[in-house]
Amino acid sequence: MRYRRMYKDLDVTLKPVFLGAIMKASGNSPPATNPAKGKYMLKDDIPSNSKVFGVNLKPPSNFPFLSLLGQRLLVWVQLNHPDKLEDCTRSIYQLTWGSGTEISDAAILERVQKHIPHKPEITDTIKQKLMDQTKECTDRGAFGLPWIVVTKNGKEHVFFGSDRFEQIFYLLEKPYPGVNPKL
Repeated sequence: MRYRRMYKDLDVTLKPVFLGAIMKASGNSPPATNPAKGKYMLKDDIPSNSKVFGVNLKPPSNFPFLSLLGQRLLVWVQLNHPDKLEDCTRSIYQLTWGSGTEISDAAILERVQKHIPHKPEITDTIKQKLMDQTKECTDRGAFGLPWIVVTKNGKEHVFFGSDRFEQIFYLLEKPYPGVNPKL
């Protein structure tokens, strides 16, 4: 999303998915469940990424955390107010990673409501849509997030990780502005 202002011809579609189900379906496990990786992530990797990307990163104290309710909220927004999905996604990201807020209880719904005109309702339809989008992601081979699908000339290319943007821009034949472009 950070490159959209620079490249207005990029079509970005956000699809909320449930990371826990992707991990389970692929046989993967969260890196922080490995004690050595978890220690490295919290002590070195997350602080380093914070500096490189120019954003505040402060994981919640219950890291790794359950994101299910936040993702269901985003599906509700996707279906009811798609024009607000990016704002709500950013808000949940900033609550979770910017201030270390725990997002697995109903309080998250109230904190994000400033972007939407009425209180969200998490129904069976919302839950099923999240399951469907998660399955679509795993059917494409996802084993973690971010899972990025780029379509060029009718052919899909998949990328895993926030460190793949240089490859994505190469595929799109666009200059890569770096991880923290001054926009």
